[in-house]
Amino acid sequence: DLWLTAGHYQYTIECTDIAGNLAAKDVEFDVEIDNVSPSIVRLYYESNELRIVTDEEAECVYDTANCAYNFDEGLPMSSTDDISHMADWDTRSTYYMKCRDAYKQQPASNECSLIARPI
Repeated sequence: DLWLTAGHYQYTIECTDIAGNLAAKDVEFDVEIDNVSPSIVRLYYESNELRIVTDEEAECVYDTANCAYNFDEGLPMSSTDDISHMADWDTRSTYYMKCRDAYKQQPASNECSLIARPI
């Protein structure tokens, strides 16, 4: 296992077979680290739905009580492209939304990505 920090890397990979033959190959690659949860960059009403847009592919959920819920306990928002997310529009509810990316970057259990109250 390699646990690399962000940066540029150069490695030489060597393999030896049972007869003692050696093969070597130089490889170069960059490592980028994603340690920020997705941001909600747009919120709007359309077709009787609350719609949000995230700045990266994400899974989004919400609760109507507060931000102090675990992500897996949130009500899922639907999505067709993992960028645009929808929930039923209800002017009696406040939406406490959380979004997480493929690397499981998400707000803390007592924080939200966004709080919205339809009017």
